[in-house]
Amino acid sequence: MLPATQKHSEKLVRIATEFGISVVQEIAAEALKHKPGMSLINFVKVLDKYVENMDQNITTQTSIVTPPPSNKPS
Repeated sequence: MLPATQKHSEKLVRIATEFGISVVQEIAAEALKHKPGMSLINFVKVLDKYVENMDQNITTQTSIVTPPPSNKPS
């Protein structure tokens, strides 16, 4: 019998994998709408660009600097 944490970890991996596959399926559907018969090589390029855009969005969102609190008395 697996420890509870390992069971939860395996469940999370399965859920993340299912989610990832569904995202790839959505991207594939959109890509094929724009270019029916797309080759696997070109589709992988679309996926790479998608991941690159996600990375850029995450970097942009996490690099926003919040100004320090004012030291003026209220």
